[in-house]
Amino acid sequence: MASVVYAAILAAAMPAIGAHVKGLAWVLYAGAAVALCVLGIVGDLFESLAKRHAGVKDSGTLLPGHGGVLDRIDSACDELPVGALFGAWAGTA
Repeated sequence: MASVVYAAILAAAMPAIGAHVKGLAWVLYAGAAVALCVLGIVGDLFESLAKRHAGVKDSGTLLPGHGGVLDRIDSACDELPVGALFGAWAGTA
């Protein structure tokens, strides 16, 4: 729910995005927000599963106590390419 609220705030705050989100496009826009949210969770779980399978606690030592760099970017690795694809399809990228 929070991702849909954030998407609505983003559409209201950024006219370049809000201009593309009219009528039934809101349904697709909200669906894309939910899909990106789910992809972030899947990316985090996949990275945790990979670390568990490898038998390591941290994916590196660059950020000690944070699980490594991958724990900081695991969600973005899934979300950014799909978000760019959604933007390209919508004509906003």
